[in-house]
Amino acid sequence: MADIDVNVFFDEFKRFVEDLSFEKFQTNLFTEDISVAEELLGLAKNTYQGLVLFFCLFKEIYVSIVDADCIEFTETLVALIEMYSDMTQRMEERCNMLEERNTDTGFRCHVLNVGGRGRPRFVVSKNQVEGLKDLGFSWTKISTMIGVSRTTLHRRRQELGLNSCNNYSEIDNEELDVFVRFILEQTPEAGEVMVRGALRGRGISVQRWRLRDSIQRVDPVRKQYRQRLRIRRRVYNVPGPNSLWHLDGHHKLIRWRMVIHGAVDGFSRTVVFLRCGTDNEAPTVLELFEEATKKFNVPHRIRCDHGTENIDVARWMLARQNHVNNPVITGLSVHNQRIERLWRDIGDSFVRYYRCLFYFMEENFLLDPVDEVHLYALHFVYLPRINRSVEEFILQWNNHPVRTENSLSPLQMWMQGIYNYAHSSQPAVQMLLGPTIDPEAFGVSDDDPDPELQTNNHVEVPRSSIELTDSDKAVLEFAIDPLTDDGNHGIDMFLMAVHMIKHFIN
Repeated sequence: MADIDVNVFFDEFKRFVEDLSFEKFQTNLFTEDISVAEELLGLAKNTYQGLVLFFCLFKEIYVSIVDADCIEFTETLVALIEMYSDMTQRMEERCNMLEERNTDTGFRCHVLNVGGRGRPRFVVSKNQVEGLKDLGFSWTKISTMIGVSRTTLHRRRQELGLNSCNNYSEIDNEELDVFVRFILEQTPEAGEVMVRGALRGRGISVQRWRLRDSIQRVDPVRKQYRQRLRIRRRVYNVPGPNSLWHLDGHHKLIRWRMVIHGAVDGFSRTVVFLRCGTDNEAPTVLELFEEATKKFNVPHRIRCDHGTENIDVARWMLARQNHVNNPVITGLSVHNQRIERLWRDIGDSFVRYYRCLFYFMEENFLLDPVDEVHLYALHFVYLPRINRSVEEFILQWNNHPVRTENSLSPLQMWMQGIYNYAHSSQPAVQMLLGPTIDPEAFGVSDDDPDPELQTNNHVEVPRSSIELTDSDKAVLEFAIDPLTDDGNHGIDMFLMAVHMIKHFIN
């Protein structure tokens, strides 16, 4: 009798499964019609509840029956429950996103009701307006971002003493050429837009024609060469700032045991961290990531490859953001477009210069890449120089105008996204506007599961076998300042460092 009941139950379940139309969900997963999304959300919820009901009934009635059919039935039922649970979550996120498009989720100034006639008064902070203006926003854009009219902002500017209408810095051509020359020395292949970003990061704003003339005076040959280059850009979209960070490592200098680790906010292209080091280990990447969270707060998700250098950051995110939200997305490096595109600009800006310089030193028998003394001296002299170029690049990149985004800089896009989605349901924005997060409170837990890894994708950088005493290091640092200009691209200082290190170890 029990067998007959089980068969009847199985038949009812099969008919229920046959009526399911999962293809409809797959076809309309990215629908732009909110009515279709809401219909699919209701269908997913009802299906999920029906599957859970089947499962509960089966466990209650046939808990004592254990055979191959029951085991297969249970596995199928659990798989369907997980699938429709995930689909319910996806459709909820889709409905929330479509609803926010039709509602005003932007930042709004506080309103002060002083009594009497007239409308309540908008409270505009001087620090807020000055901060947005320092980022290069126009008055019209600022008024839109803080939710007041341009006339109201003009009155508040007069009250707060912010009446300056001069958007350009008072700087003569000679001073401008000095800044442009220094920028191009640190990043020789930087173009007009990147130089403009570097100047903006230093608080210097000049007309475009003046900047072009300055580059022509300082570096006329490269200017003509850069004008022949064309950049193809791909379309990319994420919901908002801090929704997704892209992490990766740049190994073009791995021959000399140097690795550049970086991360980019996918929404705004803002570089959240970038640093050149002498190892490719997980604690190094985690330290850089935690420093970035102190400045930009915690991202909602990260995307990285399967390399083991990302495992500590993955554990940190799994412990902080919970596994349900899929905080760690792993995949091939070619799918990590934002950071991979950044490596192209970094290579053009300064990495190619150092590669060519190191190969030149090898070809002229000045540098032996397998000699520990040479590598120690190379790191001592050129690692500070490379990181100075890294800092210059970050300044350029985060402040340069992006042509396809109405000439907003990455930092401006990041800040504008915070204002535009201040009252939205986006977790990344709400986390940033909420209580301050202490990154130190979220360490690595040995109980957390590790993300999927491919250990053959790990690039190991050998550690140096040379260990100098503290007194020897002090003498070396006193004798050689790596950041000074020796007139020979640092080669003379490198040779001097090799000589001193050999003297120390012998």
